[in-house]
Amino acid sequence: MIGAAHLAAGLLVVMMQQASAPPPPEPEAPGSAVNPSGPTPPPSSTGNAPQGAPPAGAAPPAAAAPTPPAPPPTDRITFTLPFPPEKGGGEANGSAHAVEYQREGFAVLIGGVKLHYQDVDLAAETVSVDLGSKDLTAVGNVVIDQGPTRLTGASATFNLDSKTGSLRQAAGSAQPGIYFSGERVDKVGEDEYVIVDGIFTSCAGESPSWSFHVGRARIRLEDYAHVKSAAMRVHAVPVLYVPYMIWPTKTDRSSGLLVPKFGNSNRRGAYLGLAYYQVLGRSWDTTLYADLYGKSYFALGDELRYRPSEGTSGAFRGYAIDDPQRDEWRWKVRWDHDTRDLPLGLRGVVQYEDYSDFDFFRDFERGLATKAKSSVYSDAFLTGNWGNQSLNMLVDRRQTFISAGNVIQLEQLPELEYKVRPSRIGRTPLYLSLDSAAHYLSVERASITGKYPRLHLAPALRMPLSPVPWMSVTLNGGEDFTYYGDTVGVVAGKQVFLGQNLSRALPFGGAEVVGPSFSRLFDASAGPFGKFKHIIEPRIVYGYERNFDDQQRVPIFDELDPVGGQNTGRVSLTNRLLGKPSDPAKGGGAREILSLEISRRYSFDQTRPLERGTPPGGVGTHSARGPLEVTLRAYPTDRLGLRLDVDYSVLFKQTTGVQASGNFVFGHQRFDFTWTPSWLATTGEVLSNQGTFGTSLQPFSHLSLSSYVTYDFEKSLLRDQRHLITWAGSCYALHLELHEFVTTNLRRRDYLFSVDLKNVGTFLDLNGGETTGL
Repeated sequence: MIGAAHLAAGLLVVMMQQASAPPPPEPEAPGSAVNPSGPTPPPSSTGNAPQGAPPAGAAPPAAAAPTPPAPPPTDRITFTLPFPPEKGGGEANGSAHAVEYQREGFAVLIGGVKLHYQDVDLAAETVSVDLGSKDLTAVGNVVIDQGPTRLTGASATFNLDSKTGSLRQAAGSAQPGIYFSGERVDKVGEDEYVIVDGIFTSCAGESPSWSFHVGRARIRLEDYAHVKSAAMRVHAVPVLYVPYMIWPTKTDRSSGLLVPKFGNSNRRGAYLGLAYYQVLGRSWDTTLYADLYGKSYFALGDELRYRPSEGTSGAFRGYAIDDPQRDEWRWKVRWDHDTRDLPLGLRGVVQYEDYSDFDFFRDFERGLATKAKSSVYSDAFLTGNWGNQSLNMLVDRRQTFISAGNVIQLEQLPELEYKVRPSRIGRTPLYLSLDSAAHYLSVERASITGKYPRLHLAPALRMPLSPVPWMSVTLNGGEDFTYYGDTVGVVAGKQVFLGQNLSRALPFGGAEVVGPSFSRLFDASAGPFGKFKHIIEPRIVYGYERNFDDQQRVPIFDELDPVGGQNTGRVSLTNRLLGKPSDPAKGGGAREILSLEISRRYSFDQTRPLERGTPPGGVGTHSARGPLEVTLRAYPTDRLGLRLDVDYSVLFKQTTGVQASGNFVFGHQRFDFTWTPSWLATTGEVLSNQGTFGTSLQPFSHLSLSSYVTYDFEKSLLRDQRHLITWAGSCYALHLELHEFVTTNLRRRDYLFSVDLKNVGTFLDLNGGETTGL
């Protein structure tokens, strides 16, 4: 009990809100207490609250004439409830329409109560507070907020000291996106709740998209929910019953079992994916996987992640599956590593990937884009940049899968590269650049296998000149030197390495002349552009590199090898139209909205004409002049882009190639197309005629559609098609992906359906496919 002295010290302080308070009512007549069954507020109450009996010895108030009843007060009063020192002291603050006392130390707060104590905010229609125990009982539209957690209910008992209690007809929400409700919800710890006959989910709203109806559940935030008698529902429809399960409620890392994944494969049968996550330290963790299939397949996997420093991170992934059809283990591995905090500003990167066999992609990968994979590239490099210089050391491997028994493998073991970007030499107009590299190369093809060193050195000088403002001239020259530790030749009808070295020195040079350029400005009377600028710009480019007589002995590894013998010029005329927006808010800079370039090449080497052929019924002919090349680009708005490239054979008066492409964006919708027909110059015969069309649509916020198709107009054949449908709800996402592609004699169809749940990840994963002959 709380003594009268303590009450006199300020047990209850009640003050009317002064901003809109009406004049105080007259004091009540003696004997008409607010609550006849309990004591009146103590004389120490302050403010404009109704007064109690007059002090002892005071004259009784004069009798007053009866007045009509006053309307219910609409103002609110604020209060302070101090707690006794033996209970830790402190005080609760808030507001209500009325405050009463049923007994000493027991306050009743009435009407739209709002109470604050430490980190707890409580609202209800009526709240009874035992000041000695800090227990309270709340009735009517109860809301308890504590940090990011909210509990609501029809009624509640709650202890402000332990901050635990029980709510009836309750609901709650907590981080990370956990929502629950029940006939009763008990808060039994700081971050622990017990639900009886209720629901929990990661979806907000009265009718969650998915939820679990539970008989009993104990939820510990940032840990797990232990659930008994759980029935998973999609809205109100039951879809799965689990007698007991553990559900994650974490935002931070914590070891434990992850939510199982369910799926089906037409080849491997029903699928159950199990995973265990283990924290190995502040900077390391790992996830172990076990996949069980209905048709005797069994798989194990692991993902190891690390980040020992701010600039270093990486992940290693390994997966192996026991294939009963082949009676062997098949596998894949991948290692990604990035270090940006090495000495001298160096950066180190590793991207390694490998598979047991070519068919692993199609047999076991779930992503449809990965199923169509035909090459694997792995590399590791150390790189540094200092001003205009750079140094790189690279080890890499590229595997290209032609067929199950034909794999091309190219490796650099290693490459050491040093480059100097164009740098001015003193005060001269000359700029020096250097490309150099040392390689040790490995080649494995069906036709040839071998290893050899290669050295490359290519210094170059460039001199830009501007004789007049409307013309620029650039001259360049240098030498391309390459040393090969081995060469190739044909022995007994087969290409082999000969064991002989070879040096190749190819001087090169060139010039570029731009201009004379002409331009004119135009004012626009209306539209999105205020000004236009038309530019006419001729350009002449000449390039020379000496021919190499032993080019057939050079082993081909990459684009560095098939060079030499260039002696050509190119003349072009470009018309450009620039537009400056009329609205300054859209940016004051001009941008290109239309350009047309017409060009043609010319060969100064009589032995290397740029066009040759034999028309039907005619004789062979050739020309040093190349086809006419036309490029048209149009960007009238930032949402519409078009490009057209056309090659026209002047010698045979025949269009030989067209590449038309464009894209259009409207809101969340996007459309793309590419059309690439080609014809034989001498006869006009169609060589190929294919088009690719794509669209990405979002007809409304939850639905996304993407489709890409490649159609062969010449053969009336749908070569490739991929369709993706995604429905993204507030707490889940459904993905459906269909893919079909046709090769020379096979047609393959694949599908993938998955369900992702908020705070869980992939919950359901169904995939399959079939291959048929044509």
